[in-house]
Amino acid sequence: MRLGNDTNLIESRGRQRGNSREQALLLELIIAGLHIAPDTSLSDMVTFKERHKDELGLFRTQLTKLTQGISIDIPVNAVQQELNDLFINEFLPAYNNFKSALKSSKIKWLNDNFLKLSFLSVSTTGVPMALGLSVPCALAAGAGVSLIASVCAYNIDKKEKLRENPYSYLLAIEKEF
Repeated sequence: MRLGNDTNLIESRGRQRGNSREQALLLELIIAGLHIAPDTSLSDMVTFKERHKDELGLFRTQLTKLTQGISIDIPVNAVQQELNDLFINEFLPAYNNFKSALKSSKIKWLNDNFLKLSFLSVSTTGVPMALGLSVPCALAAGAGVSLIASVCAYNIDKKEKLRENPYSYLLAIEKEF
């Protein structure tokens, strides 16, 4: 056991503790923007936290990354100003871009499906027609198959975006409470 490594470990832990103040102050700014029903019970919040522990982990990691550059040896009001600037210039744009990307993908999905339904290919109507369905029924069956496949692809894409983004925890909070 070498003292040099122990000292580095203690210093590293000390920096993390020092960073927790900045994380808490930034989190306070973020929470102020969330709308949680006043009648939400503590039990509901704990259950939610347990169900979304992976998303919470990503969010906590992102808070750590965001606050790493904050100066430690400055007065509290200067730290608060740095965090407010960070909130306005980094957090809010990233969070709003994430929400916009989800909304845009839904609009794109609706547009793509309108085009798919407008120009159904022969292959989706060919099988139902071979089974003896009339042309209108075959078109409807082909449209149904195309729509179901598209809904599945959209949901998979949306889940992937939510799973990868550190701010999905906040969206889940807004949706649930």
